[in-house]
Amino acid sequence: MLMRKLGSTVRMSWIVVALLSMLLVVGCAPPAAAPAEAPETEAAEEIVLTIGAMEEKPRQFIDEYVIPEFEKMYPNIKVDITWYPDIGAVETFWKASFQSGETPDIGWMYEGAARVPLFAKEGFLVPLDDYIASDENFDVDAISQGLMRGGGTHDGVIYALPQEEGTVVWAWNLAVLDELGVGPPQTDTEFVEMCKLAAEKGIIVDPGWGFLSNWASIGLFKSQNTWSVAEDESGTTVSNVSDPAFTDAIKWFWDLVNVHECYPVSRIDATQTTDDVRKAEWKDNKSVMLWTKPSPELDELVGEGNWVATAPWTMKGKRIMQVGGTHMFISALAENPDAAWKFMSFYLDRDTQEVAGSQYSMPPNRRDLTDVFADDPYIGPTLEAMGGDVAVAPWEKVGFHDATGLFSYTWQPQILAEPDWDKALALLEEADAAVQAEIDKAYALE
Repeated sequence: MLMRKLGSTVRMSWIVVALLSMLLVVGCAPPAAAPAEAPETEAAEEIVLTIGAMEEKPRQFIDEYVIPEFEKMYPNIKVDITWYPDIGAVETFWKASFQSGETPDIGWMYEGAARVPLFAKEGFLVPLDDYIASDENFDVDAISQGLMRGGGTHDGVIYALPQEEGTVVWAWNLAVLDELGVGPPQTDTEFVEMCKLAAEKGIIVDPGWGFLSNWASIGLFKSQNTWSVAEDESGTTVSNVSDPAFTDAIKWFWDLVNVHECYPVSRIDATQTTDDVRKAEWKDNKSVMLWTKPSPELDELVGEGNWVATAPWTMKGKRIMQVGGTHMFISALAENPDAAWKFMSFYLDRDTQEVAGSQYSMPPNRRDLTDVFADDPYIGPTLEAMGGDVAVAPWEKVGFHDATGLFSYTWQPQILAEPDWDKALALLEEADAAVQAEIDKAYALE
């Protein structure tokens, strides 16, 4: 009734109206609501990141440091890693997994068996370029380049990163070098001169597998811009043993044995001398060099400070390091590709890799840590060697592995043992045909 009366009284003072309005707004208003609570943040979905890996030296580093620290950074991601005992087992597993349509999120395998370009060609792997470009914390140029730019790249696209990249260098017995009056050779010419001095004094020059193995030989030949196999215009693998540059590399080696007579003929078949024998000779100051990965074992052999490791000398002004190791990649069938990238990025982070070197004696997979470990007698020489020109064997080429092995272990010793160079050349031609036949055999089995 009051509201009716107010509504019908035209002469009602505007003051009364104003007062009533204030009463309605202030006196009759509900109590002020308490500040609204922030909506509860939905817990991040828990992710199980799966990895299928080859069991090697990094396992302790992975188990003790990488996985615990990664899970601290990403509490919603749990890592489930399955280890496979060797190259063959992990390769068999991944090939079968791709065929079955179910794979782990991440894989890592020895580069010789990873076949990354072949997997990438079949569409089995996730291209990493977009991840690399969008990750502001990932500096691709700081990463060790050999495995990534070599077998980890297909048609200009990066599909795999280094999980463990390394190389083998020369360890020099300083007492023997002092006796010869020279330092570690820096060029092929200096090596030849050192080799001749050693022969005069009865000092053994036996690089062993460093010259004679499949892996090392292709590094030597690569310094001449060639391999034992190549590809023709159609992309077919062909023997390259008759290539002049390849022949030139063999002639340099042949001269050591037959002209300078400083590399013993008895040592050109590396299988006839064990590593234990070579180490014993080096320890007793009978040998000047070892082809090895620097480790405290060298201290035990000749004493700390009595040896030094260096990268190989240059050949014709060029030094090529043959690198190997383990690739890591993301499967195209991965359930958690983004989490997989986070793990790979964390693994290759500078801090993580510095721990790998300082606490686990593993050469870091980063070029920007070379100066940090420059004075480390074990890691420093390896990082220095990997910082130059590096090459990775083209394992994906059909027949490459068997053909190169055939040459290194069967034909190379025969050629080096032949004292007549013309006859050695004839053997080289026979080797060329044999290598091609091995390649053809590989194509027949495809």
